[in-house]
Formats: sequence, C-alpha cells, structure tokens
Amino acid sequence: MNQYREDPTHVYNKLSEFLFRCTKMGTDYMIAKVLMEKRNEFPEILIENVAKEAMTTPASVTKFCKKIGYKSFYELRNDIEVYSGWDTFAKMRQLSEEQQQSDIFSLLMEQDQQLTKQIYSRLDQQQMQQISGAIGSDCNGVVITPSYALGPSNLFQEIAKERYVNVFKLSRHAEQDVVYNLCRDSRFIFFLSLTGKWINDNIDMLRHIREQEIYMVAVCGKEDDIQEAELFDEVVSLGTPESIFQSNYISYKYLTLLFMTIIFSAPAL
Repeated sequence: MNQYREDPTHVYNKLSEFLFRCTKMGTDYMIAKVLMEKRNEFPEILIENVAKEAMTTPASVTKFCKKIGYKSFYELRNDIEVYSGWDTFAKMRQLSEEQQQSDIFSLLMEQDQQLTKQIYSRLDQQQMQQISGAIGSDCNGVVITPSYALGPSNLFQEIAKERYVNVFKLSRHAEQDVVYNLCRDSRFIFFLSLTGKWINDNIDMLRHIREQEIYMVAVCGKEDDIQEAELFDEVVSLGTPESIFQSNYISYKYLTLLFMTIIFSAPAL
C-alpha cells in the first residue's frame, strides 16, 4: 500500500465532523485537533501522548472518545480501515512535473466524468421514479444529513423548489423532538447513512417515526448494512463495499447524482 491509501478513514471522518461542529476552544477541541494531527500514528498512538499534547489528562481523552461514539481510546485508535474504494485520482499521481497544468485539469475532468457514469449506471432508474412519484409536489420534506453531505442536500433543497417542495435539512445531531416535529408536517424524509451505522445506532427513533404517515427513504452503500430495512418505504443503495464511502468526494458525487435523478425523474410541472 502507498502513502495515499492508508489514512484511518473511519475515525478521521468522525474527528473531522466533530471539529466542523466546534464553535469554541476547549479541552475536547484540543484533543480532537491532536488526534487529527497524529492520525498517521494510528493504531500505535498512546493515550498519554495525546493527553500531554492536548494539555489534559488521559481520563479526559477517554471521556472525549465516548462523546464521539467509542467505548474507549483503544476502540478509537483501532477504528481504521485502509481505503480500498475507487481510486479516482490514481492517474493524477503518476503525472510528471514536466506536464502542463492543462493536462492535469483535463485528466481530472476525464476522471470525474468516468466516476459520474459509473455511479449513474448503478442507480436503479425505476426506483428513482417511484421515489420521485411518492415525493410529488407542493409539500414539505426532510433530509437528515451528515456534515459531508450538506452540499448535495443544499442542491436537493434548491432543485426541489421547481416542484414546490420545501426541503428542511437537519443535522444527524439534531434532538429527537426537532425531528419528530418536522415529520408531523412532512410528506417524506431521507436518512443519509452511507455506511449504515447511523441508521443502526438510531433504530428506536426510526421506529417511532415509522408510526407516522411519512414516506421514509434510507440512502446507504449496501442494503445489507441496515439491520431493519423493513422500516423504510425505500432503501437506495449502490451495492458497493462500505469502504468506498470513506471518500467524501465519492459520497458527495453519489448523493448529488441521486438527488438530481430523483427530482428530474418526474415530468416538470
């Protein structure tokens, strides 16, 4: 394996999202920052070294680990996976320094187009039409999204206006009362969980939402990753390994194409 494909992707994404949501300095911020800076030392990294550089104690580091979903520091430092998804930029790394900048951009566009075609070919067009029909028009809807999917969710919100659909974006960290309140006045709700973990961790909340008359769509990598797929009216998946979605670039691309296909699968009003 080369140096470009060995980031501790699972914990890296969790730390990135935590720092994205940070609004003030504090012990947790310092711990997250140190862990991000030392990500190449995983899984050998020591809790004592993290505590020392974050100017805190090992006990505080352990508390932080629990805040972001780990039972212990040991579990956090071992939550790594060598990235093995589509290596979109592999050819770009082989370019010599003598090649022109225009060549790099041309290759980037070529790679991006290939990825777009590859993802689009995996979308079930009949399912896209079914979801599009269920959404309908002149209604409210909800998208529960992680931070890395804000771009595609914003796009969905924008293009849905063409069908007089008002889309509310909610963070996956929103309190349950907020989610329940929006669901009462909405026709549909999308749950974005490309690895399936967030859905499985929040099954009780999803069961409660299922009791309401709302169209529920789960968006994941593989349907098998979801423990109770029967809770949803539709489960959208690419049928790909979970590791592919450790690349935020690919996740972003997938969700963008998904939302565009759903909205434009129905005739314009």
